[in-house]
Amino acid sequence: MDVAKRMALLLGTGILLGASPSCVQGEPLEKVKNGQTGSLVSLEDYVRLAKEYESLITGEEPAQIPVGRLIVSSQKENEARVASIASQAKEGLWHTFYVIGKNTVPNGKVIARWYGDEAVYANLLEDVIWEGEDCYYISRMGLKKESSGEDCAHIWEKSREQEAGCLLKGISQVLCSKCGADREIIKPPLGHLDGDGDSICDRCQKRAFEQTLDSVVKASLNGESLTFTCIDEDFQGGMLYLADQTVSLEQFGGYGMVAYGDSLVYRYFRDGFQNGFSIKKGLLPVQTGESGLTAYAMSLSKAEYEMYGDRIAGDAFLLRDHQEDSVWAVDEKGDFHLQNPGQTELGIRPAVVLAKPDPGTVEPIHWNLGELQAVPLDGNEYLFRCIDQNYSGGALFLCESVIPADYGSGYRLEQLEDGSHGYVFAPGPFGEFGEGNDYKYSNIHAWLEKQEIFNTMPVKIGSDYAFTGSSPEGARSGFDSNSLSAHYIGSQQLNARLFILSVDEALNYKEHLWRFEGEDEENPETQASAYAKGYWLRSPGGNSEEFQTGYAYVVDLVNGNLHPAAVRAEGGTGEEKQDQTTVYGIRPAFVMPQD
Repeated sequence: MDVAKRMALLLGTGILLGASPSCVQGEPLEKVKNGQTGSLVSLEDYVRLAKEYESLITGEEPAQIPVGRLIVSSQKENEARVASIASQAKEGLWHTFYVIGKNTVPNGKVIARWYGDEAVYANLLEDVIWEGEDCYYISRMGLKKESSGEDCAHIWEKSREQEAGCLLKGISQVLCSKCGADREIIKPPLGHLDGDGDSICDRCQKRAFEQTLDSVVKASLNGESLTFTCIDEDFQGGMLYLADQTVSLEQFGGYGMVAYGDSLVYRYFRDGFQNGFSIKKGLLPVQTGESGLTAYAMSLSKAEYEMYGDRIAGDAFLLRDHQEDSVWAVDEKGDFHLQNPGQTELGIRPAVVLAKPDPGTVEPIHWNLGELQAVPLDGNEYLFRCIDQNYSGGALFLCESVIPADYGSGYRLEQLEDGSHGYVFAPGPFGEFGEGNDYKYSNIHAWLEKQEIFNTMPVKIGSDYAFTGSSPEGARSGFDSNSLSAHYIGSQQLNARLFILSVDEALNYKEHLWRFEGEDEENPETQASAYAKGYWLRSPGGNSEEFQTGYAYVVDLVNGNLHPAAVRAEGGTGEEKQDQTTVYGIRPAFVMPQD
């Protein structure tokens, strides 16, 4: 629906844009309390209007925009709200949005502070509405951002792309469609992938995954699902696997002649097995010892069964040995019996030889400071920047964006206590830091441990120090490290491949803390939002005597400093999302090996 149609619809509900608030006209506030506002519309009407305008900027559906994003209760919340929506506004266009202040008057001063002459804004106090003892100030703001070459808010478009492979890096070349700046983003090797459990890489089709005795692979024969267990790690140059299930003789057209080399079973293993077997790569020809016959699968002999019997379990099956007009079989107990191949109900358990795995060698990469790489994380692609070439013998990469605290949260339809169904808020995996301030047992660590980025190095990240103090507000990276004090709390054993920075690491890399999206200038406004007013560090707040304080440190994007914050949401707002979600997100880091 375009803007005109939306506005017409809203006007039809009685909303009059530009209506003057009674308080602004000089009427004492006492006269407009308890619903006597003089306003022509309700707070709910303004919330709907605010959502409509918001959706034109963010692209969201109005119904999906939470009310809590629109209403602020302090100047800090006001600045985060204004900065967040301003960062999403496209340059060169005039945008309108609403900020509703609960007992606080909204303003757009943060726009001037962050954008300077590159933005113009307007702020109209459109209405004042009292609900009980709370006064809501309805502020309609306008914003237009301009770009100037050097400070261009880049719009990146791919100009060249070389996809990464399992072991080889890829390269993505991007150009800014506005100023022409270019950037090279490395896509690191992806690693091998085996989604179907057949030990063959889904990407490069090589048998690349470690296999040992008793390893199990999944396969199918003519559409019938089977599993195969390794019973010999070194058999005719490969690894010998035996099917765990029997295949009916009907699959072979019967058994045929009792002599294995003349049987229909052998002929199928020689001529048709490759076509019907799902594991094409890595399948080696196998030779039966008695006759020297070669095929792509075989039945075990009595001697082979006796050799591998301790590793074989499952149903009775036919072997390849015969005596007169009968074929030998083995039962579940390991006892041998002769069977008439034309009358038996037993089937065949095919044995195959697969090549020994070779994972290959990852392409060596030397990482330089400032280099960018795009990596998948939880199904999304994120940009990471190298901020240290020699961190624990590797290269330290820091995410170039903040993942907000409400990531993965949402409202789900559930059965309520009274038997009815309704939408209940389900917090995301790191809506709160955790029950306490020990990172080892935090929600953040638990979520990051479930993520995988290929070829990252495990590093020691135990929290050995707690901290006290805060850096000055507004100083950002220009603060003196002496404003924070470290207190030894003991050596904590914790290794991880994916983690968040500690306070001492934040001090070492402070020039990167407020820089995002590959830019060389501090630009926290690109990340700040209602649930990303900053991001967590893994260090607890406290001293040597008391460090289980319920506080951990954060990098504050709105106030521009480091300080401790409560690891649990404050609650008490009456809105499920706000009561279960902090305002701080996460900024993951990892270490890649250097060549």
